[in-house]
Amino acid sequence: MRRFYFYILAIYFSTVSFVTLLFASALPDLSDLLGLSHSASGLLGTSLMVGIGAGSLVLGAVSDIAGRKVSMILSLLVFSISSGITGFFRDYIVIAAMLFITGTGLGGGISVSISMLSDILKEEERASRTCVFESFWGLGAMVSILLLRFHLGYSHLFFSGFLTLGILPLIMLLPEGKHERKSSGFKSLLKAHRRKILRFWAIWFCSIYTYFGVFLWLPRVSVLYYSAGDILPIIYGMQILSPILLSFIVNKSRREVLLATYNLIAFFTLIPFLIFPEWWFYPAMLMVSFFSIGGWAILILYTPESFPPSIRGSAVGSSAGIGRIGGIIAPALTGRLMEYGSLIAPFIVFSAMFLAIPAILLFTSSEETPS
Repeated sequence: MRRFYFYILAIYFSTVSFVTLLFASALPDLSDLLGLSHSASGLLGTSLMVGIGAGSLVLGAVSDIAGRKVSMILSLLVFSISSGITGFFRDYIVIAAMLFITGTGLGGGISVSISMLSDILKEEERASRTCVFESFWGLGAMVSILLLRFHLGYSHLFFSGFLTLGILPLIMLLPEGKHERKSSGFKSLLKAHRRKILRFWAIWFCSIYTYFGVFLWLPRVSVLYYSAGDILPIIYGMQILSPILLSFIVNKSRREVLLATYNLIAFFTLIPFLIFPEWWFYPAMLMVSFFSIGGWAILILYTPESFPPSIRGSAVGSSAGIGRIGGIIAPALTGRLMEYGSLIAPFIVFSAMFLAIPAILLFTSSEETPS
């Protein structure tokens, strides 16, 4: 039954990814129809990400009180229905508000599904199974981007969010999950592990900034600057392949070394793009897609393993919270930098974020995890 529950959770996780990336798929048509500037388009992405941050906090707390399954069902209803309803509107403010509501459901879905994953996995299978689980994020993202090939328009793209309600019967089959409320270890975390937690906060910020900065904007960038979207499903498909391949090596290498290596490769991949953006765009995006999602999977594993059980929840929760600040800033700042008429400025920032992660790992010490 554990494997059965795992795949239900993975399917649920893929629907969260699908609805999150619907915004990226809808953005080119939405921006053209409403005549939005890059900055205005970026603020819509920020509205979605603010909702994700709020939903993680609120629905995460609900899962502690009412149970994982109840919170997952509530999250699904919120993001499915609100995403679908968004397709009926053409007013900028209303769409921004609906994206915020959709984000609250998505934030709850991300947090609670990962929490339940920890509930159902055995310790010895956690690393490899978490990597496979992360590949389902790539599956949902790729399906969302594939819809661009049908030229549906932003309304019908958002309407497809209603389809995710179809997995509700599967969610009903899940066990309740653990939901006992534990005392916060946040004070202990700051007192005993201040340097280490600051290290992880910085890494999470950089990781989530790069992912959402690049991939919420990529379909729009592809249309504006390269007039071709046929390769986009392949680019997003790298996010399926990367975690699966990672599952075979994750237990054979130090997490710290893997994380630094993945981000260094992403950094060096972007250097030719900054010099030759006309012909290196797609190779760069293929590599960035592969290594950014792989780095995120490593980080999800590495963070809880670096802290003792008594404060592990506080460490992961606070790191993810700081990371979401990066996700909130990234869409708006990327749009603002694109106002200068070039992709170079935002991609310089992405390059700096990728390089910052191995630098942080190199120049900050890793304490031994207390038993």
